[in-house]
Amino acid sequence: MNKINISVIDQVIYSATPFILFLILSNSTNVSTFAILSSTYTVNILFTSLYQAYLVEPVITHWDKLDNDSRNSIINKNLKVSLQESILVQIISMLFASILLVNILGFSSSTLLYVLMMWLSGISTSTIFLSRRLSYLSDNSHKSIYISSSYLFISVILITVFIDFINDFSGYFYLFISVSALLTNFITSKQKFDVSVESYSIYLKNIIKDYRIYDLLTVPSGWILSNMYLALGILYLNKIHISELKTYMMIASIGLAIHPIIHNVYIVKLRNKSKKTLKEYALPVAGFSSIYLIVFWFLRESIYSVLFPTFLFDSDVYFITLIYSLSGILWLSISTIFRATKQGRAIFYIYLTGALGLTILFFFNSASNVYEAILHHTISSSLSLLTAIYYLIFKYE
Repeated sequence: MNKINISVIDQVIYSATPFILFLILSNSTNVSTFAILSSTYTVNILFTSLYQAYLVEPVITHWDKLDNDSRNSIINKNLKVSLQESILVQIISMLFASILLVNILGFSSSTLLYVLMMWLSGISTSTIFLSRRLSYLSDNSHKSIYISSSYLFISVILITVFIDFINDFSGYFYLFISVSALLTNFITSKQKFDVSVESYSIYLKNIIKDYRIYDLLTVPSGWILSNMYLALGILYLNKIHISELKTYMMIASIGLAIHPIIHNVYIVKLRNKSKKTLKEYALPVAGFSSIYLIVFWFLRESIYSVLFPTFLFDSDVYFITLIYSLSGILWLSISTIFRATKQGRAIFYIYLTGALGLTILFFFNSASNVYEAILHHTISSSLSLLTAIYYLIFKYE
């Protein structure tokens, strides 16, 4: 099995994990619990995304510049590295979590406990992300599949067995996925489990300092494009609307999962700037997108009722969800072209255009129902697509 195939399998398993967990939650928790978890989980996404841009990508990009001792230290003590080198990420994410939870739950000791559990889940699940990516660079690249599979398996067991605890206090969900991530690290690591924190590594400080600023700037825009209404909509939309919105966004996520799979396969090939390479890249993007649209439209009621039997199907919302997903697949795929050629500024503007559009809609023409919320996401995604097409035609070097 070559490394490309391994990375694709790993990506499928890892991307499927939150979908499967929230599928369990959608059918096993009450509306209020599911809505709160749908909203607060966006903090975990923000944490992981910032962590990837701030720590993971710089390390992967500059891996060849590190000496063997530094490499081994990062591989064998990834939890320690996560705690040491991502202080800024932790502060930003937990500040947002605190503000969101105080508005949802009020200020109390349980809110403080909730924030603590979310911090633990952010650190532990991000460490899983680092472990997976580092394994691609080693001779044991297949280890990434063991990591993703172990995390999925343990998480599903814990969430299923202790679902009543989550219904009583939704914060337990973050405790259980943290335990799953920590157990996965322990099981898949050959080294002694070490959580002690030491001083900053000078190697990582220099790597982070020198890394492209546009990759880090892109993260907030990408987060807004995918999570604005789930994260902040709960402050004024009722919980049933947030729960319904989450189900349709999960449908969209199935289509959007096409992008990271194709990205992993073609990111290296796209460094070769030629029309032939672009045509070769366009074929699977168009093919998989078409299959997704055909299957999910013609089997729409069956798919939705099987996945979310406790929710009512709305054909209009479902249709606009598919448009949102298709536009997202296209502009993300175009962004991969610029990522392969290291044109970070173009990627940043593609993300930023849609994020600004959605922010304006959110604050000046806020949605009052699920259809309007997804429509706003679709409009913003279409703006990013138009920007991506512009850069592909006029700025692709």
